[in-house]
Amino acid sequence: MPSFIHTPGEENHWQKVKKMVKEEYPEATGDDFWALVNSIYHKKYKKSTNKASNSRLISVARKEVQKTPKKRLIAQRKDLT
Repeated sequence: MPSFIHTPGEENHWQKVKKMVKEEYPEATGDDFWALVNSIYHKKYKKSTNKASNSRLISVARKEVQKTPKKRLIAQRKDLT
């Protein structure tokens, strides 16, 4: 069981996702299987409800953006496209 599973409810959700992935993607094994299960589990069940944590992350991100020169941000953005 992954370390981010803490409660019996989370464990139940994890098992449901594993079962679904086995049915939908029988060819997925090893790292591919784990990646699918992990991705689906987090998208479906691990939506952050901790508003304080989210606002802290946003605050840190804003500070980083303010520190970074505008020309560098534009260059980074162009690299992503």
